[in-house]
Parts: sequence; structure tokens; C-alpha cells
Amino acid sequence: MKRTTQALSLVWLLAGCAAVGPDYHKPALEVPVSWQEEWRSAAPSDGLSKGAWWEIFEDAELNRLEQQALSRNQSLKASIARLEQARALTRISRASYLPTLEVGVNATRTQPSANRPNNARNASVSTNIQTNLNPVFSAAYEVDLFGRISREVESSSASQQQIAADLENIKLILAADIAANYFNLCAQNAEIEALAQIIAIQKGTVELIHFRQETGVASKLDSLQQESLLNSTQAQHNLLTSQRDQTRHALATLTGVPVSEFTIADRQLPASIPSVPLDLPAYILERRPDVASAERAVAAANAQIGVATAARFPNLRLTASRGWQSSELNNLLDAPSIVWSLGLALSQTIFDGNRNRARVDFAKAGHELAAANYRQTVLLALQEVEDGLSIDKALADAAENNLAAEHASTQAVDIIEHQYKNGLATSFELFIARKVQLENRRLVQQITGQQLINTVYLIKTLGGGWQGNLPSVNAKDSSAPSFNSM
Repeated sequence: MKRTTQALSLVWLLAGCAAVGPDYHKPALEVPVSWQEEWRSAAPSDGLSKGAWWEIFEDAELNRLEQQALSRNQSLKASIARLEQARALTRISRASYLPTLEVGVNATRTQPSANRPNNARNASVSTNIQTNLNPVFSAAYEVDLFGRISREVESSSASQQQIAADLENIKLILAADIAANYFNLCAQNAEIEALAQIIAIQKGTVELIHFRQETGVASKLDSLQQESLLNSTQAQHNLLTSQRDQTRHALATLTGVPVSEFTIADRQLPASIPSVPLDLPAYILERRPDVASAERAVAAANAQIGVATAARFPNLRLTASRGWQSSELNNLLDAPSIVWSLGLALSQTIFDGNRNRARVDFAKAGHELAAANYRQTVLLALQEVEDGLSIDKALADAAENNLAAEHASTQAVDIIEHQYKNGLATSFELFIARKVQLENRRLVQQITGQQLINTVYLIKTLGGGWQGNLPSVNAKDSSAPSFNSM
């Protein structure tokens, strides 16, 4: 008994050995302390949802589309299934900490051969039918001597968190694509309406030019030029109508609805562009799920180095079994029928052609690959924010200039209408002024739509929600991190 206790103590002592391989440290980054582009500060209403960021646009139809996509988008459902697989794999790896227990029974009835060899002298060969009953309980346990199991668990947990971050990133991209397509559809509707009004004016202008040509006031060249402008505008109208149909089709697919069954209410563009707050670059990186996913990939790859390294060290496995063996059922459970065994297997690879060393080198290269991908993801994230800020500034300047142009053209129409009523301007001059006014109005709708779309993608580059921070993620923590993107 004393030796058994000492043996078990030694086993547990060995099981407590430190895991081989490097412990995980987050890769170092050079993150700027501020953004290159200037940015206005803003604070969305505290009453707004912290995750449903699209609600800042205060559009009921957009909210309906977003919620529909969350429940019906097939790519999102596939990502949820992948996350469930990852969680199952984590449970599988954690199960290696526990022993394996099995129960079984073996029952045989055998007729020996009368012609089998017999090595005993002066003994006859028995041909009696033999019965053997053997129920048994067995247990096996791998001692985690050098941390192979713990590193496997560490790797699978980090992989699970990576897939959870990928799921949040898909949600974020999906929500941004729906909002962008929705605002693009609204802008296209406004442009198509403006083009229809321009076409009506151009048709009136063509009729007027034809009349003036017949009276000798205008030339054939004037008529051809106006007809060319009319045909060009009608072509733009047809192309934009086709683009609007494609945008509708994209929204149908994103929301998980067949195109033939998809319906959407016609809406106008919001009258104002919501402001989005901007934190420091380091805080932005904490909120982006794609950055979190890349960082978790580094943690998983780091743990794989330990798994590969542990394969170069001894492996210890304990086994035990207890059962009964008898040829008769009525005395199967008697004390003389008891059989048991204890086993200890210690193995060490002596020569494998440097296979295990190559596996370690492969794991180290995988870690370097994941770290490089992580740093590249961070650089792209910073670039996307800077691009969004730059585009926002350019669009704001363009919108200011275009609004001034629309205001001036509206004033010009008012003056020419007054002159036309008093006989000081011709109907042709009035047609031209109204056409210019509508063109400027159309450009206002275009730029407003682009501003809204850029705001959507800027929110996406910031990681979605802007209130609250991501919890710190530990590679040994099996719980998936939560994000603010949805």
C-alpha cells in the first residue's frame, strides 16, 4: 500500500510539471497616438442601443431590414454553426484532462478441435465445449507530463474565440452592407426622380426648339444638340433604373429573402448625417472583431508550438481494469472469479528522422505567419479609418459647395420666372434655368447618399458600437469574447 501511494504521488507530481513551449504574449504593435485627419467629436444619444448602431440613422425601414437579416441571412447561420463546432472541439480537448472509463462484456462458447496438436505425453485431446464469461471495467489516463494536453486546450480555446470574433465580424459586415445598400437605394430613387423631371424639361425644350426652327429663329444644329441631350439623359435614367434593381436584389439576398418575394418601402434620404465619435487608435483596435480574430489566431498558433514540443518528451499512460471470468454463470461473481490488472506505460521516441523537430519548426513558422497577419490586419484597420476620415472631409466640402450651387440656381430660377412673367425672358431661358437647378439638386442627393454610405463604413471601421470596451481575452479562458458590433 505504501508503494502504491508513493507511485501515485510521483505520478501527480509529474503531472504538475510546467507545460513546455513558449507562454503567449500579445505581439507588440506600433500604434499612433492620434489620427492624421482631424475629426469632430460627437456623443450619440444615451437612449440608443449600444450594439444596434444603425439606429442612429432613425430609419424604421432600415431597422426592419437589419433585424430581418439577423434571423434569415444564410452566411450568418453558417458562421453560427462553425462557432458551435469550435465549442464542441474545445470540450473534446478539455475532456483529455479526465480518464477514460469503459465497461464491456465478452462471452464465448468454443468447440475445440479433436485433431489439434497435443504436446503432453499420455494425455488425450479434450473436445469438450467450453464457455467463457468475462465482464470487465477498464480505465485509462494520460498524465499530462509536459503540458501537451494543456497546450491543446489552450489552442482550441483560442481558436474558439477566433471563430467567435469572426462571427461578430460577419455580423458587422452584414449590417454595414445592408445599410450601405439601403442608402444607395434611397439615393438612386431620388436621382431617378430628378432625372424624370429633367427629362420632362428637356422634352419641352426640344419641342420649343422645333417650333423656333420652323419659324426660322433656331437652326437645325440647335435642334440636334437638344435631342442629343435628351437621349443622353434618358440613357442615364435607364441605366440608373437597372442599378436600382440590382441594389434591391442585393438587399434581398443579404436579408435572406428570395428576390421575387422581397419588398421594401420607398424612403427618402435622411435630412441630416449623424455624427460618429472617434476614440484614440488603440481603443479602436480593441473594438474591431477582425483585429481580435487575428490576435486569437496568434494565440492558437503559439499554443501549437507547445503541442509540437511536448511530442519530443516522454509520454506516460496509466491503465487499470477489474472484472470477473468464469465458465459458469452461477459462480461468475464469486471471489475466485475476480480478475484485475494495473498498468503503467512510459514511452519516449528515440529516433524519428527529426520528424518531431520538423513539427516544432512548422509550428514556429505558423506562429510567425499568424503574427504577421495580425500586424497587417492592424495596419489595414488604421488605414481604413484614415481613408474614411479623409473621404468624409472631402464629401463635407463637396456638399457645402454643391448646396451653395443649388441655392444659387434656385435663386436664378426665381429671377427668370419673374422676368418671364413680365416678358423679359423667354421660355427657353426658363427651361435651361430649371434644368440646371434640377442637376444641382440631383448632385446634392448623390453626395448626401455618399456621405451616409461613408458614415456607415466609417462606423464599420471603428468596430461597430462605440460605447463600452471589449473584455480582456485570455487564451486559457474558454468563454468566447463579446463584441459591440451588433
